[in-house]
Amino acid sequence: MLTAHNNADSVSFMDENTLQSLLSLTDAAKHVGLPKHALVRMNGAGFGPPVAFTVGKSYLYRTADLDAWNADRLARKAA
Repeated sequence: MLTAHNNADSVSFMDENTLQSLLSLTDAAKHVGLPKHALVRMNGAGFGPPVAFTVGKSYLYRTADLDAWNADRLARKAA
């Protein structure tokens, strides 16, 4: 996992498309249709979606990772 810090120099390696595809914890929870606290618990237990970057104590998620994780989660739930 990469850790970015909250300054322009440390995140300069990310292109504009990468930045646009990142979601905060709140937005990620909405994206996968779960309450924010459920996503926090899943991450803490080690079976939440992969975190792309941390900025301080904040998590950022890639939408593609969320979509893949959510599809897998829903498929396992249906089985």
